[in-house]
Amino acid sequence: MKKEDEENFVKIFDEFYTNNHVQIMKSLLPFLGEKQRVNMPVLIKFLELQDAMQKQKKGCHPWDCVEVSPVKELTDFIPVYQSIQKYLSASENETIQQLLQLKSQMDNIKQMQQMFEMFQEMNGSEDNCPLDGEDSNMDIMKLMQFMKDFS
Repeated sequence: MKKEDEENFVKIFDEFYTNNHVQIMKSLLPFLGEKQRVNMPVLIKFLELQDAMQKQKKGCHPWDCVEVSPVKELTDFIPVYQSIQKYLSASENETIQQLLQLKSQMDNIKQMQQMFEMFQEMNGSEDNCPLDGEDSNMDIMKLMQFMKDFS
């Protein structure tokens, strides 16, 4: 989903679960006195909830109004992360960044392992490759020697 589509969907979602009366109440908030303004946000949220429950009961959903394509299998988390990033706290953002870096490192290791397997096939010998032929466990000393031999 494009960034513009994501923003439009959020706007459509918000507008779908409200009505003109609620929008009017929101618009009038700055003009109310302190006493009237205190409970107005609770009333507004209650009316939005009531409206949402009525629409839910009727089977109406905001995704009926726009074209959305649900993700069947999440293979690339980056677009999802980008769409929620502005709503994350600093610690949540940091945690996700660390997870993304870890995934990137794991992808790099997987690519290196594939490269080593390719070298092993090209050489036809297990002695020159840092992968143990039987159980594919890496031996660090063999890996270091392998890297020296290829540099």
